[in-house]
Amino acid sequence: MKKIFKALLVLLLISGCASQNSEGEANNDVSSNDVVVEGYNILVPSGAPALAVVNDIVNSEINTYTITSGADLLTTELAKSDSEYDIIVAPINAGSKLISLGKSEYKLASVLTWGNLYLVGTEDASETDAISAFGEAAVPGMVFKNLHSKLNMSNEVTYYSAVTEAQAALLGGKTKLALLAEPAVTATIAKAKQSGINLAVKKDLQKLWEEAYGSYGYPQAAIFVKNSVYEANPASVNHYLDTISKYISDADMTLFEASVDAKLEEIGVPSAKVAVNSYERQNIEYKKAIDVKENIDNFLEVFNINLSEEGYIK
Repeated sequence: MKKIFKALLVLLLISGCASQNSEGEANNDVSSNDVVVEGYNILVPSGAPALAVVNDIVNSEINTYTITSGADLLTTELAKSDSEYDIIVAPINAGSKLISLGKSEYKLASVLTWGNLYLVGTEDASETDAISAFGEAAVPGMVFKNLHSKLNMSNEVTYYSAVTEAQAALLGGKTKLALLAEPAVTATIAKAKQSGINLAVKKDLQKLWEEAYGSYGYPQAAIFVKNSVYEANPASVNHYLDTISKYISDADMTLFEASVDAKLEEIGVPSAKVAVNSYERQNIEYKKAIDVKENIDNFLEVFNINLSEEGYIK
């Protein structure tokens, strides 16, 4: 009911804004470019994906966001035929796998982030030192193992269950190199500095991906839209996607910092300052999925997923 009321309100506002003709007289014809904009119920994971849409989370008057930690709820909702969420932001491999198996009512609309993984190390760390990593069966681990093999890296790797554990191993001196994800990279370097330890980014995994596949970065967080929602009002969905695209392309750091600060606890970053300082290395960039299908195919191949064009919003 709330969603219907908001849509009707927007329609009334559009209808009331009649354009003026060259003689200054009101023109009551509604342009074909006018869109009945609907509000959507959106599920998004904390961390980098939430940072990609944080301006809309805070500033939208019609969209409702739920921020979750971990991937369990995302996968569950993507697989539901009657999910309450119109739009879900999720790891591209998670949604694409369900779509490819015919187990999801959603389609892939766009890519938001292009990798945020880095090897962080001490000043005396060498390229062959042992590495503390995380997410062995998830995107971080799968990407790293793929590159480790393709680029003939010889490092011994110990996997931890969470990025915080890999971070602790590095800060505690158990290892000289750690695989970390932004914004944990920036936070870890800053925390180490407070203890008189100098850490730095030693390797950019997105650049290593470019060495292996010819393009910088890989599609990670993506927007999935329920097919019935898109078919009911594609113009409104595209309006939402355009809004997100504009927020990202404008990259207004003052607005971004204020938005992060307003939702700091839910998003799961140490501070708005860390989010701003790590923004460039978050590799947040909006791309329509169908336009970067080759990049997506290369990435999904790592997970043995084949997503046909039918799984995309075009």
